[in-house]
Amino acid sequence: MSIIGRNNPSVIIIGAGAAGIAAASRLYANGFEDITILEAGSRIGGRIHSVPFEGSYIDLGAQWCHGEKKNVVYELVNGLGILKEEDLSPKLYHSSSKVIEEAFQRRFLAVADDLDGAESLAQRIVERFQREVWEDEELVGECLEWLRKSALSYDGAFSWLNVSGCEDFEECEGEGHLSWNGLGYKTILKVLMSKFPDALESKLLLGKEVYQITWGDQVVVSCLDGTTYSADHVIVTPSLGVLKKCHKTLFHPELPLEKVIAIETLGFDAVGKIFLHFPNKWWDQNFTNINFVWSESDLKKSAEEFPCENFSVTQFQKGRSWVTGIFAIHTVLGSPNLLLAWASGEFVPEIETRTDQEIISGIEYILHKFLGKRHSPDAIIR
Repeated sequence: MSIIGRNNPSVIIIGAGAAGIAAASRLYANGFEDITILEAGSRIGGRIHSVPFEGSYIDLGAQWCHGEKKNVVYELVNGLGILKEEDLSPKLYHSSSKVIEEAFQRRFLAVADDLDGAESLAQRIVERFQREVWEDEELVGECLEWLRKSALSYDGAFSWLNVSGCEDFEECEGEGHLSWNGLGYKTILKVLMSKFPDALESKLLLGKEVYQITWGDQVVVSCLDGTTYSADHVIVTPSLGVLKKCHKTLFHPELPLEKVIAIETLGFDAVGKIFLHFPNKWWDQNFTNINFVWSESDLKKSAEEFPCENFSVTQFQKGRSWVTGIFAIHTVLGSPNLLLAWASGEFVPEIETRTDQEIISGIEYILHKFLGKRHSPDAIIR
């Protein structure tokens, strides 16, 4: 990259998430000094949201560095001794308080990794498993329900009928789950800004919610607090959700049709993360990533114990409990007394409305149902 035209063209960057901070860092490194970063919130990082909790930093947003080769995050921190490999191989537990037989697990997970393209994720998975012959078809059906939740956690969708069976995603080679080992994903922001700390911090303005971008030969950016900023160029980095909500009123003139179609066609719902702190580490070294497979009878019992109350229940959710949206719990490197619970699918909005005490009661219920023992966290954060 090099400067073309004016000696120092001005640039406004909207959003101080990873994309915005990375753009500012790259621009400054290549001689662009007239930079202004406008961030609507009270912090930088966007989806990177590391917070202190019980003696270490945990990530409420992005969790891992995925892959090594051609991964700019890995390249920036490699050699600093920060990232640690985390074994998250799933172990399937049944609601009858039994571990599912290992040979069955290996075969089931192998088939799950061997999927063909299809119209939707649901069709893709169901058709693949129908080609197999299984001795225990009831257990396969129960495990498929777990697989549905697991898959939705990767795609961030509430329904697997809404997820395309075809995908265009290039995984970086190398270890797939590299942990920040109690330091938090915010480490990458520190690395990016450490090269020009004073320069970039002086150009960062928080609490600047943008409501209009007038673009042409000169860009004018208007904020809700009444301030306006002008520049030669603007880089817009908000999330897809923000663009979906306000792209029609944000840009003047409106964006080109192909960009509007992309914004309106792409989708992303949510996944849930619940960090659990226990007064004592009651699990052993074999407890790394337990995943929950429910029997039909236990699904019905859980709905009686923890019914859905706060929103209109869909046909699929009838006779189901929000606690069954929590599909896995695993250890957290760098935080010996913490576990992390994951929720996905259609019950995520319901789970978000529950109080902390209700969540704790639900976690106690799940652990007792699957492990046969009662363990209660003394603090949670989500």
